[in-house]
Amino acid sequence: MSVGVSEFRVPDSLVIPKEDPNWRNGGVTYNRYSDEKYVHKPVLLMKLDAVLGYFEIITGEEPRRMGFKK
Repeated sequence: MSVGVSEFRVPDSLVIPKEDPNWRNGGVTYNRYSDEKYVHKPVLLMKLDAVLGYFEIITGEEPRRMGFKK
């Protein structure tokens, strides 16, 4: 089973500038966008979960059990 890294990349369309909705200039409030770009946390966590699951499958290790055994 071979999967390319493109499966785990965050699409460019989801890498967006951060918005500062309360920025004021001369008493006028309007939206301003930062030069830095970011990805929404749920999207990033979903991609990380996918790549970790993939590595778990290809290494053949069973998931570690959590909690107590009877």
